Amino acid sequence: EKMSFQEKLEIVQNEILLAMDKHPKVTFRENLIKIEEMTGYSRAWLLIGIAVSIVFIFILFGGFLLVSRLVGFLYPAYASFKNINNPVAKDSELLLSYWVIFGSLIALNPILRPFTDFVPFFNLWKTGLLMWCYNPHYRGASVICKEFFRPHLLPGIGFSSEVTAIPKDFNSESKSKSIGDDESRFEIEVICAEGLPEVEDEPHFYVSAFLQNKVGEMISNKCKTRAKKSLNPQWEEKIVVRFREIDAAGPGNSIKFNVFQKESLGQDILVCSAAIPIAQVESNFVGEFDLKSELEGESGKVVSFLRLKLNKID
Repeated sequence: EKMSFQEKLEIVQNEILLAMDKHPKVTFRENLIKIEEMTGYSRAWLLIGIAVSIVFIFILFGGFLLVSRLVGFLYPAYASFKNINNPVAKDSELLLSYWVIFGSLIALNPILRPFTDFVPFFNLWKTGLLMWCYNPHYRGASVICKEFFRPHLLPGIGFSSEVTAIPKDFNSESKSKSIGDDESRFEIEVICAEGLPEVEDEPHFYVSAFLQNKVGEMISNKCKTRAKKSLNPQWEEKIVVRFREIDAAGPGNSIKFNVFQKESLGQDILVCSAAIPIAQVESNFVGEFDLKSELEGESGKVVSFLRLKLNKID
């Protein structure tokens, strides 16, 4: 049976409401609820009205060129700042490729302007291209870099077109200190967790690990697993934490494991954590460790466990 226009609108409204519930800060959910109570209009349509009004104002005062540049700048800039805080090689490659393309378009715009003025809806096409480039699903910037820049441009300026491989067992995010020849490491197999608390719908969880001293300062690199969509995630993934023996020798030092719920927009949510004293870790040590909640109102409460295999290599 064919749906009526009203039924289609209700489906759209429900999807918007679900998105607002999932990302309350980004969508100003609490403020719009108050306006909804005052006016009687659905907060979903209020959000759409605000978004359309902002776009209209930008078009009115800056033209579609300004809208195109904002669309091409705001989300990639946000994603870049997020990646600076928690670097991930795959995301870094996409964003670096994107900024090369974005900068190239801006630099070439004065040269190409006499020609692009004759292309109907050029700014609309350019906006679509930029969105395709930074979309993490399509990864258009990486495609352009792989198919054009790498084989044709890099050899011409003296760089190799070959890709330097990143070791699969070393997903390093950052290093708090320079690690020299006296490096040691923990090889950690993050196996699974069970019964993680559901903060939002369709949660994706990942685990980050690093060494910390007794006052909570990081004394190693920080690594993390891939995100798994389950309240009982099975990671079965190896990560490597590298450190200097002199840094880890102090009393009270531990390996810190944080379980995050990954967010597509906004900051990832720290759900629970565990700290394992380094002195208790032996070679090929396998065990289950209590995960204590980091959520407001439940802090310190044991909510799940994390199964790990740890091996120290000097």
